[in-house]
Amino acid sequence: MKAPEIKHYISWLGRVGYRNIDCSFSYDEASYGAIDRIFRLLYRLEPDPEHNSWELWLRAERGTIEDFGSFEDLREDGQVESYEEFEAWWRSEFPEEVEWFHFSAGEDQKIGYRAVFLSHNHVLEVDCRKERSFPHDISPFTSWLEEAVRDAVQAVEDGSYPKLVERNLPVWHRTGTVLRRDLWKVFPEWKEKFFQNISRQEVDEFLASAAGYPLEANRRLPSMTANDFYHACALGYRAMGYAGTEKPDKEQYLLHADGRDEGLSKLDGNSPDAFDRWLKERPRIGHPWEVCRGGNSTHIDCIVCRDEHGYYLAVAGLAETRTVEAIHFFLALHRADIPVCIRNAEELKARLTGEEPIGIVPEGVLPAYCHAWFPGERIVDFMNLPLERRDELANYCRWQPIPVPRLKKDGESP
Repeated sequence: MKAPEIKHYISWLGRVGYRNIDCSFSYDEASYGAIDRIFRLLYRLEPDPEHNSWELWLRAERGTIEDFGSFEDLREDGQVESYEEFEAWWRSEFPEEVEWFHFSAGEDQKIGYRAVFLSHNHVLEVDCRKERSFPHDISPFTSWLEEAVRDAVQAVEDGSYPKLVERNLPVWHRTGTVLRRDLWKVFPEWKEKFFQNISRQEVDEFLASAAGYPLEANRRLPSMTANDFYHACALGYRAMGYAGTEKPDKEQYLLHADGRDEGLSKLDGNSPDAFDRWLKERPRIGHPWEVCRGGNSTHIDCIVCRDEHGYYLAVAGLAETRTVEAIHFFLALHRADIPVCIRNAEELKARLTGEEPIGIVPEGVLPAYCHAWFPGERIVDFMNLPLERRDELANYCRWQPIPVPRLKKDGESP
């Protein structure tokens, strides 16, 4: 089986919804036999003790352009217009003659569960707790997978696996870090875009004044009202150049915030007691502090904090795409002499100076929430290696060692 067909199976098996229903997405008997033999091969290796899982790198030939697809069919479907375009597409999808696939598998023998991942997609599942449904014949795929796992296990046994993987695994499958300043050396246009809406003076001001969370105890407000909070938000919106700054402060908040305010907008805006009571009793099921809407990790917060010393505000906006906005928001409050800090202050300062380490995660891994890929390191921004200038950027990367499986000691049972 060639790489294009393997990727087809990964795409299909990785998106089926069988894990969300009571009946298992079932396979043909030949495939169940292959899965059993795959795990017997894996039993020759030491599993990860925490998850009882195995990790390997598998290989397959790219094949010819005919293995990629039919030019005539793709042209008829309107996906390509010329053979040159068809060939360029093939080479962009499969730039190397050998394609590498990250393989991981795990099981829980107590409940009769097995899972296989390929290219970071969950492709196979055996769950004895679920009733099997109509069987799908995937035996060509499981036959190749068994053969590829056998080759990898044998390479571990004869000692050739570490050198084979270290020498030949493409950089886009590796994990590492790169300093932002080095990223900007390779992509100076990215640096220009990053700083296009912030001046050198503002950068220096932030580097000198940004206080981290929590704020030191000598900077507090004795009381806080809803209107005080709206006013702070309006200062931030104006500094960020948002629309609607001619509107009253509260209306600006309602225009730009998340909307799930837990009843904040219904309070008496001038009452410190009403705000204090709401802050203690709010249901905590909404997003009142999400003052600039965005996704889970791409919004900006302005959080009202209270301790035994009084009130202060904490700005939070760590996404690379919202960095400049968050800095403008913080500076606006700082200039107004409002007690304010900004979360991840040191990481944001490192970002501005180019000293921030960026996590490089393998192709196929969504570059978000990847902190577990970098144990012992403080990494807050992640990316895949870009297609353009990839080899040049790779020269600046500090790569993690590639995990090498260990053989199971004689006499150990699976």
